[in-house]
Amino acid sequence: MTQHAVSKPRKPARRAYTPIPPETWSRLLKYLIQEELRIKDPSAPEPDINLLADAEHGPFVGILPGLDHEGRPVVFFQKAEGTTQPRSAPPLIALLWRVHLGFGGGGAPNDAGNDLSYLKLGTGTCRVTLMRLALDAQPGEIVRQKRGVPFRDQDPRNFYKTRVKMPADGGKKTRFPAAGRREVTAYSLDRFHKHHERSGIAITEADYREVLRRVYAAIDATYADA
Repeated sequence: MTQHAVSKPRKPARRAYTPIPPETWSRLLKYLIQEELRIKDPSAPEPDINLLADAEHGPFVGILPGLDHEGRPVVFFQKAEGTTQPRSAPPLIALLWRVHLGFGGGGAPNDAGNDLSYLKLGTGTCRVTLMRLALDAQPGEIVRQKRGVPFRDQDPRNFYKTRVKMPADGGKKTRFPAAGRREVTAYSLDRFHKHHERSGIAITEADYREVLRRVYAAIDATYADA
C-alpha cells in the first residue's frame, strides 16, 4: 500500500494593510490640533475622541471611543477574530498607532501568554511595541508592563523603562529590542513612498515627518511623568 505524505497546513498569508482614506487622515489631523490646543491651554475643550473612531484599521475591526475603568477617555481596538477582549489605549496613543499606519504597513496585537499584552508596529525586522515608542525607549532600555494593571490597556502609565546590560562590540546579539522611534519612523516613511500616490492624501514627505514629530511631542508633553 502506498502511503501518501501528509502535507502541513499552510499558514494564512499576512494581510497587507492599505492606506487610510484622505477624509480619515483629515480627521486624525483635526484631533491632533485639538490635543495641541489642550496641552497649551488646559482650560480648552476636550478633544473630540470620536474623530479617532473607525470601522477598521490594520488588524482591528472596530476602533471605538469609550471610557476606561477609571472613567478616562480611551479608544478600544477590537481584534478581527473577536475572540478576546479589545485592546484599549489613551487617545494620543491610538493616534500614534493610526498615523504610523496611515500609509499602510503592518501591526499586530500580541498576547505574551503571561498576562502581558502588547501592540507591535511594523513587519519583518522592524517590529516595535507601541509602548517603546510612547516612552521613547533607547538601546539598552526595555519597557515592562507593571503588575496588577489591566493587561490589555496600552496606557503609558501602566509601563516603565528599565536598563539592561548590552553586549560589548563583537559580542553575541542581545535578545532585547533596540529599535525605537527612529526605526519605526523610517518604516512608515518607506510605506509613504510606496503608497502615497494611490492614497490620495495630499501631503509631502516633509509634511508627514512633521505630523509624526507633533504627535510624539504631544505624547511627551502628556506623559512626561509616566
